[in-house]
Amino acid sequence: MRAAAFALVLLGCGPPHRAEPPKPKSAPLDTSSLTAITQGPGARWAVVGSPRAIFSGPLAPHASKLVPGAGLDKLQARFGFDLRAASSAVMVGFAATTFYAARLPDGTAPTPALEAFEKRLLAPIERSTPRPDLVRVIGGLPMGVRGSAVGMWSSRGDAIVAESGRLGPAVAAMALAAGKLSPDRSLARDKTLGPLLAWAGTADVTVLARCPLAEALGGTADDEKDNVLLQECLGVAIAFRAGAPGKLTVAARISGAWGKDAAIAEDELRATLARVSASDVGRVLGIRDAKSEVHATATAIDATLTLDAAVFSEGLGRVLSQQIGDATK
Repeated sequence: MRAAAFALVLLGCGPPHRAEPPKPKSAPLDTSSLTAITQGPGARWAVVGSPRAIFSGPLAPHASKLVPGAGLDKLQARFGFDLRAASSAVMVGFAATTFYAARLPDGTAPTPALEAFEKRLLAPIERSTPRPDLVRVIGGLPMGVRGSAVGMWSSRGDAIVAESGRLGPAVAAMALAAGKLSPDRSLARDKTLGPLLAWAGTADVTVLARCPLAEALGGTADDEKDNVLLQECLGVAIAFRAGAPGKLTVAARISGAWGKDAAIAEDELRATLARVSASDVGRVLGIRDAKSEVHATATAIDATLTLDAAVFSEGLGRVLSQQIGDATK
């Protein structure tokens, strides 16, 4: 749930302007895919989605219940661009860093976002321009950690990336976009999370996590000793997309190495879904009334639920009310 709330706050920005850097004569930065310029090694979890699809597509009425328009207007003022018009956005959690990226709406340059991010930094502030289409600012953040933001000007789509905590993923993003780092170091090509991203495809929102899953499922490390599902798990993806009118399709894939124990792992996932369904959260989100399907192979277990989109969005809004309120102040 925390990841879902954090996904609302991709960057902290505001609206001043400055002359745009000139376009370089060298090959343009490759910003066509945010996951291709996001560091893969060390990523523990990620939220990948298309704000534009969410707020302009079939899920728009339900998204507006989750995050009211007034809150989104405040976010736009802080970000320096309209998140609702961004075609893609990414948030990734590392051990000591949180990384953010957004593909800027057409006609919106990175300068306003960079300048507003800079306003949040504490002196001394460092500025660098590794190449004419890259601008980076670095400084301290009020919460006591370091932060940096990078503006990327590209004929393949202007983008902004930022990080807080231990600096590093933003430099990797710069290197990936400039072709100075192997694509195998990206989130899109990560051996565990990359295939799960490919499986999720064009889902409106996808939440990814590496195993072990004991903590995510509300258990402890000791739970894995007798749980085949958790013992052999490699990673998990949960993809949200619009279904039939008024419906939300939630698909989950858990990748692993169960082999001949796939049937056991499948039963354990069914039991887990039953526990979630019977819980208070399951009731609030409408999972108790959802139909689910589970299918396992030697290397993956898939589960699909069809939910009432209105019930789910209203319930999620109640569950995350404090986080959403803090994010949209």
